[in-house]
Amino acid sequence: MWPASWLRAAAVAFGLPVAATAATPSADTANGPSVIPGATLYPRAFVVRHNARLKGQLLLATLAGIVASSDEGRSWTPVGAIPAPPGTTERCCGVLYELPHRVGDLAAGSFLYAATYHLGPRTTIRVYRSEDGVHWRPHSEVAAGGPIGTGVWEPQFDVARDGALVVFWSDETDPCCSQRLRRARSYDGLDWRDVGDLVRGHRQADRPGMATTARLADGRTAMTYEICGPDRCAVHIRYSRDGWDYGDPGDPGARIQTAPGEYLAHAPTVAVSGDRLLVVGQMVYQADGSISPLNGRVVLERRGTGGAWRPIAAPVPVTDAYDNYCPNYASMLIPRDDGRTLMMIASAYDAQHRCRAYFGKGVLR
Repeated sequence: MWPASWLRAAAVAFGLPVAATAATPSADTANGPSVIPGATLYPRAFVVRHNARLKGQLLLATLAGIVASSDEGRSWTPVGAIPAPPGTTERCCGVLYELPHRVGDLAAGSFLYAATYHLGPRTTIRVYRSEDGVHWRPHSEVAAGGPIGTGVWEPQFDVARDGALVVFWSDETDPCCSQRLRRARSYDGLDWRDVGDLVRGHRQADRPGMATTARLADGRTAMTYEICGPDRCAVHIRYSRDGWDYGDPGDPGARIQTAPGEYLAHAPTVAVSGDRLLVVGQMVYQADGSISPLNGRVVLERRGTGGAWRPIAAPVPVTDAYDNYCPNYASMLIPRDDGRTLMMIASAYDAQHRCRAYFGKGVLR
């Protein structure tokens, strides 16, 4: 049975107007989103391009494990368990990544998984490596910290223009700041170097975090992130020409918002589809800070190199999204078919209040 929130969102899915701003009918969701068996919160997904064993499959990691689809999301097969160090009591905010080219002894098509693990009173971001997504072995430690309030969180991988493997993460370990975004890179595929700040707030209470990246057609990399604290987790964006240098760490970047001032907040993800830049956040607020009628129903898009952001209907609408670790949190956008369709994976509570991951596909117009 579909959650009532998705039934209420049917008007948006079919392009009917809603209050404040109408969402462009971008998603053909007549059949509704479908549950992904064995998947839960914090989805991280991509289409495999370089690994010979799984090439062409859609690979998804959530906290429940790794699953794959070979038929564009219509069915899913278990692949393997999430790796974890012995003695860990919890894991959080993991990322699954496929290397596009060799870095040191990491071959193209190798998979990396990194997450925050609790080991006694400390948190640590550990990286694991695999050639098949099933068998994992320890690779490295990116960063370490204390418990919540002094921890390290939310790793994200990318590759820079010079071939380096880059990792970003959210860091609470410096008393200078409530939280800051950090970065490091590796040229041998094993040792992390050049550790430094990526985004740092001007106020002690600022909390930039949850970076994701996507490569633009002009070669630049777009990075989205939230800035919590006084900025209420509003989503921001900045750009890099080389995938490493994003400019002054003290620059908060531009807030992503529509012409009327509606803006995204919490746990963003960015994707590129042709000349479109697509961003989803957990929530949508109006310019006055109240929750927008479009909350959980839309993705924001911008075409070309500038101009205003506009809402388009989300392939998986979660209209009761709120500040919580499940509903529409860290949703995934995966463009397909040369930019003609958009896959989305989002979490939501089911009728039994279980956090489940759901898949949907929309037609981009």
